[in-house]
Amino acid sequence: MCRFAAARRHCKPCWRGILDVAAADIMPFRAHIATGKLRALGQAGRKRRQSLPAVPTMAEQGQEDFEVIGWFGLYAPAFMAPANIAQLNAEVARLPAQQEGRERFLALGLRAASSTPDALTARGREDVDEWNRVIKAAGAARLRRNRVCKTTSRNRASHVAPPCEQGVET
Repeated sequence: MCRFAAARRHCKPCWRGILDVAAADIMPFRAHIATGKLRALGQAGRKRRQSLPAVPTMAEQGQEDFEVIGWFGLYAPAFMAPANIAQLNAEVARLPAQQEGRERFLALGLRAASSTPDALTARGREDVDEWNRVIKAAGAARLRRNRVCKTTSRNRASHVAPPCEQGVET
C-alpha cells in the first residue's frame, strides 16, 4: 500500500494495478467500483452505506474495533455575527430534512445530517483527541489542535454532513 496526499490520487494507480490496495474515502472510487475496475473489500463505518449495500463493514469481517468515519463541516469566518451563523445553520439544516437534499447527498455517497455549531466544535476536538491517542499508540508525532481543528466560541461552524461514513476501502 502506498500513501498519497489525497484519496483521488489513489484511484488511477489502483485500477491500473500499480497499487494492490488503498485505504481512502469512497467518493473518488465509487464510479470505478460500479464499473468493476475496482472491488471494495470493506467499509470502515459501523453500518453499511446505502450506496454500497453489498460491501461488508470491517466489523462484519471480524475487525470489531475498526471504525473510521469521515465527515464534513461548514465553517464561517471568526468575525461573522452570531445571528448570521444561526441563520446559515438553519438554512443548511433544512437540506438533509428535504427528500431532494437527502437524495443529492446519497448520490455523492454521503449520509446527510445536521447539528449545531457547538456540536461541530466538539466533534472536531473529539476527533483530534482520538487520533492523537492512535498516533501516540503508534509512536508517531502528536497532532496539534490549532493546526488540525481550531474552532472557538468566536469561530462557530455549521454542521453540514456529519458523520457521513465515507468508507475506508481496505
